[in-house]
Amino acid sequence: LLSVSDKAFGIILCLLAYAFELITIETFIVVQLIATALTLSIAFYLNIKYHKSIVALTPIKSIAFKSLWPLLKLSLPFALLFTLMNMYTRLDVAMMNWLLPNANYHSSLYAQSFRLLDAAAMFAMLFAGLLLPMFSKMIQEQVDVRPLANLASSILMLIAVSIGLAAYLYAYRIIDLLYDFKSIDQAIQSSEVFKNILVSFVPMSLTFVFSTLLTAKKDLFHLNVYACIALGLNLVLNGVLIPQWQSLGASLATLCTQSVFAILCYARCKQLFGFEFNVQQLLKFAILIIVLIGVFVLIKGIHSTLLSLGLFGLLAVSLGFMLKIIDPKHVYYFFKPNSQ
Repeated sequence: LLSVSDKAFGIILCLLAYAFELITIETFIVVQLIATALTLSIAFYLNIKYHKSIVALTPIKSIAFKSLWPLLKLSLPFALLFTLMNMYTRLDVAMMNWLLPNANYHSSLYAQSFRLLDAAAMFAMLFAGLLLPMFSKMIQEQVDVRPLANLASSILMLIAVSIGLAAYLYAYRIIDLLYDFKSIDQAIQSSEVFKNILVSFVPMSLTFVFSTLLTAKKDLFHLNVYACIALGLNLVLNGVLIPQWQSLGASLATLCTQSVFAILCYARCKQLFGFEFNVQQLLKFAILIIVLIGVFVLIKGIHSTLLSLGLFGLLAVSLGFMLKIIDPKHVYYFFKPNSQ
């Protein structure tokens, strides 16, 4: 509940601001601040409440503040991982500001696409929040986590591949629908950035599954090492690509960094849990991509971008079930009440 409460508060407050015609960038910032503060207050209250219940059951002297230090020390690797992952994800704009004379223009192009990646990542992040306690329980009870990990990655990958492919094929039309540009060249430039940014959602989706599994395994050392590698790679790629290709270079750096981190997390999970490379599932995704490209060729002439995208998305989900990339029986088995 806490993991989604700040988003829920933010949505409610944004709807109220929209209803009263108060939507501005300043209002949005204040809404985010209030939503996060409310969640922090709830979390703080719950900590105090449970701390009191611990004190009631334990001699007071044994609950000295210094005894909380080991708990805080255990939480530091999680905090470090969160910080590192945010740094390599958000560093691109800062480096454009450092390296480009016309940074505002290219930062704006980058932000036009990245906000949509953020929106897509919200779903995957909440999905990962659901997986974490399930993985933790299964590991504790020594239950094989591979079926759940494969199911979760298949669900997220179906969504991510569909979104990434739609973004790649419809890039110009989506960008032109969302924004007003001074020239066609600007729209084309923004659409090229958009392709790389949204395709990055594919490796990000794998990251949400396999980094969550490693977190449940408490393999924080390797996760932090991988995050450091990703941060270093992002710094180098941005330093090389931004001066040459500006916002397009930053988008390529994002795609490469997310891909490397996802591969490292998967490789570690393969080592720890014995994952096998599923060639059959890979072939299914290949067929999905080929068929969806064919569908795009058939429906791209539809004048309405929203209608064309809607048909594309509906067919993508339908194909996912037809090809049995997702088996409804497996979904029900893992997510039904009282599921093991």
